[in-house]
Amino acid sequence: AGPAKKKKKVDSAALAEAKAVFQASVGYAVEDESWISYDQEKVDFTPVMAAEDHDPEKSEKNRIAKSKQKCKNALKVLMNHNKAYFFKDPVNLEEAPDYLTLIETPMDLSTIKDKMDKGAYVHHKDFATDVRLVWENAMVYNNGGDEVHEAAKKLSDMFEERYAAILREEEDHQLSDKPKIPEELLQVPQRHIADWAIFDENGKFLPPWYGSDAKSPGGVCGTLTVPEGCYDALPLKVRLEEPNQWHARCLDGLGCRVPQYWVKTDLSWYRLGKPLQSYASFLHEESTWLMATHRIASFLFQVPKATFDEMVKVLEGKNWRRNPEPAKLLPLSMDMVFEKAQNIVGEVASVYEGLENKKPCLTLLSRAKKYALDKDKGRLSGSSAG
Repeated sequence: AGPAKKKKKVDSAALAEAKAVFQASVGYAVEDESWISYDQEKVDFTPVMAAEDHDPEKSEKNRIAKSKQKCKNALKVLMNHNKAYFFKDPVNLEEAPDYLTLIETPMDLSTIKDKMDKGAYVHHKDFATDVRLVWENAMVYNNGGDEVHEAAKKLSDMFEERYAAILREEEDHQLSDKPKIPEELLQVPQRHIADWAIFDENGKFLPPWYGSDAKSPGGVCGTLTVPEGCYDALPLKVRLEEPNQWHARCLDGLGCRVPQYWVKTDLSWYRLGKPLQSYASFLHEESTWLMATHRIASFLFQVPKATFDEMVKVLEGKNWRRNPEPAKLLPLSMDMVFEKAQNIVGEVASVYEGLENKKPCLTLLSRAKKYALDKDKGRLSGSSAG
């Protein structure tokens, strides 16, 4: 059995605040009333942050241009290596008459450079396939220990190290270059709610994905705020009952920050800003599975052969990134991670392209039923369902 769980310290002031808000929310304006107060002809609730101008087409062009330049730089380094002369030009078939009987698709560095100059590589993966083919052909045709075989192995390792940097940069781009607001929300009226919390009908906290259980006298309770520049309307206390959709957006790829949330009623989307202080710690804990999703995805993109134990250490706060001064990762609650393991695995597989086949460590996570943290060895022990 694992170590005994520490009892959480109860914040009496936070509990009192939550109770007071729940009791007061009975008098808050419900959605129909708030729409009368905030006439859409008077106040434009189309989100201000949409004007922050995210241009996905321009962003993608920049990404492709950077990727191509990185590939050109990698090829240049390879061709300047003192052993590159083995691989620069097509194999001389007069010197190796049996070459095509063993090698189905010949490839060399000059051919790759020519294809790159002509724009034949649409994606860096196509470039990497051809470069790898050069080494594979050389190691198939030449026996192990042969000078050409060994040179191919050395240049292959050099290339994989540089290509890994290209993949890391693309992953960082995918995680950081997101619209400030989800694409599907850009064209709909939207309102902003601050100092919010979500209650069920008995006054207990609910996470955003259980909003449909936020029934009267509970609901999404908070302050409807006014977009900057709209001075003819005042903030209004509101209570939304039973929102039927929710949306979350990752704010950092390391999974240290609570995601940005939206909820939707029949009338509008609402962006949920800073939560009520008494609700914030509850929201942070409940959001663990989403934060773990983004951290796991970032980790597996950069360390695709990671083991289950290595992934657990990352979730517990070990930074795997090779930065001069790596940021300290906040440890995530492993109780919550294992409780929501199926949700995490499904989210990683469906949202992040390239991880849809589920790495072995994801499969182990999806089967995890219980665990114990061995403090002396600093690793995960215990059992998983087989």
